[in-house]
Amino acid sequence: MKHGIHLFLFILLFTLVNSDVVRSQLGAPNTRAAIAYIRDGAEIRVVNPDGSDDHRIWSLPRPDLAATMGINGVAWRPDGNEIAFSSAHEAVQSLYLSDLYAIKPDGSGFRRITNPPDPSDYEKDRKGTVTVTVTNAPAGILAAPSTSFLVYVAGAAEPQQIGLPPGASRTLTFANVADLGAHPQPVVAMFGKSRWFIPGADVVAGGKVNAGTLNISGRGLENFGAYGVAWTNDGSQLTYGLGNCAGLFTVPAEALAGSHQDKPALPGNASANACTWADIIDGERASHGRWDARCEYLSGESRRSIARREIGECGRDRLDVGS
Repeated sequence: MKHGIHLFLFILLFTLVNSDVVRSQLGAPNTRAAIAYIRDGAEIRVVNPDGSDDHRIWSLPRPDLAATMGINGVAWRPDGNEIAFSSAHEAVQSLYLSDLYAIKPDGSGFRRITNPPDPSDYEKDRKGTVTVTVTNAPAGILAAPSTSFLVYVAGAAEPQQIGLPPGASRTLTFANVADLGAHPQPVVAMFGKSRWFIPGADVVAGGKVNAGTLNISGRGLENFGAYGVAWTNDGSQLTYGLGNCAGLFTVPAEALAGSHQDKPALPGNASANACTWADIIDGERASHGRWDARCEYLSGESRRSIARREIGECGRDRLDVGS
């Protein structure tokens, strides 16, 4: 393992993946070793542990925005059939600043997991019209940080830009909003890393609905989105850190289109702002070196972490990884 770590520095994610479509290099049937990692915050790549066959399977539509809207976490599904990751490349078309996505190792099957579906799928849905009134708080202690915002209704093709002086209000109309099912579709206003939102309205195909009033005040929720990602052992759910320090959340791997089925990962009054894993490997705890990355180890039927991860500082990860 030491020979692989130095190849990828702080963005390394290393994984041994159980797969039914490739043969073992480790002696076990129907398994192989593979590494998925992030390059420059802009690409997801897969490579063999010996460094061969290093290839890209997905990249940001705008690689030049990787520093602010790039990929910030990857994780193999336990059966090796998908790679999940978090990315902010569709920040202006989502309730979240950063969402979870999944893609197959061959680069096919791209899909959005949090706040689904991906906007590219809206074209197949019937459409309706949504109106929403947006207000900006008066100058003072609750004043917003700007007078210019982007407003987005889930299911719309694009956001609308709006200029609102302090104390002003304006009604926006969104036509051709995809009807994503029998539930409200949220409305969100955004400026930089700040977001303000309301539940919205249930879009009616061929009709017109009013989503109510969206009040913009204060700094809103900053970094409100999914950061980092980990699968449950059975691959039915994923866990992520909600970036505004709201804690750890889970989401079904196959969430319903237009739904928000995310829920806190920890029950009751348990603290959700930090979570630590520490697994035993061959009788010893892995604790060698420190990397700003996410690491996991899959071998045969077992899935064991080789990292002690502390999630804090509003979704930023710190790990002690094994060699």
